[in-house]
This record gives sequence, structure tokens and C-alpha cells, in this order.
Amino acid sequence: MSDTNSCGCEGSCHQPSSTTQTLTELDFSRGIWQAVVDGDIKAVQKCLTKKSVDVNVRDTGGYTPLHYSVVKDQNIDITRLLLENGADVNAATRSGGATPLHRAVLKSQLQTVKLLMEHDADAKARNNDGLTPVDMAKSAPHSVSILNLLTS
Repeated sequence: MSDTNSCGCEGSCHQPSSTTQTLTELDFSRGIWQAVVDGDIKAVQKCLTKKSVDVNVRDTGGYTPLHYSVVKDQNIDITRLLLENGADVNAATRSGGATPLHRAVLKSQLQTVKLLMEHDADAKARNNDGLTPVDMAKSAPHSVSILNLLTS
């Protein structure tokens, strides 16, 4: 049995899988997504150095690693790393049409919103509810600061 995960990382990058996991859960836990969720920049870097890993790989809901990294400003270095490696800043999820910017605004992640805007995130992109990140920012904590970032 090999110690290499589906993303090409060594087995030590991720926690061992449970025997009750579905194949989808197993793919997630062994893929780049879990390294991003865990905030493990070294594991993300290791995954990205493997030629077989697509920085824009989607899970079953259409979320990319960037969608997972943007929900916490503590992950800003991971978000930057993903963007520098070609992450699609405007990728929309299948389940709700949310872009990474929608998610960062929803979670009031000021530094992440700023970084996404510096990488040409579309502040006018509409999710499946017809809302833009600008619309969402109007009711978010730190709304004035976020709106300034989105409209400047």
C-alpha cells in the first residue's frame, strides 16, 4: 500500500482516513482541500509542487481550494499561494454560484477581500440568489471597510 495521497502528498501530510468515510470524503481528506482547511501551508506547498495537482480542482459542490482558504484571514498566506499558482479568483460554486469573494465578504475577511480585489476579483459577480459581493457587504460586519475595498 502506498503512502502517497491522491494529491501526490506523502501520507504524513494528512490525518489517516476512517474506514467509514465515503470515497468523496476520502478524496477531500487526502486532497489539497483538507490541507487548506487545516491551514497547513507546508502541505499546500507540497501538494502544489506535484504536477498532478490542479490548483482549481473542485469538490462535489464545486468549491475550489481558494473557496476554502478565503473564509479565514489567518489563511491569507495560503490564499496568496493559491493565487500565485493560478487559482481562479472568480470560480463560482455549483451549489450556490458563490465566488471566493462572496465567501470572504460573507465572513468579513478584510485582508482577504483586499487580496482578492488586487487579483481582479469581480465585485459585480452574481451568485445564484442574484447577490453580488457588494450587495452582501452592505449587511456584513465591517460593511463600510469592505464596501470601500469593493468599490475603490
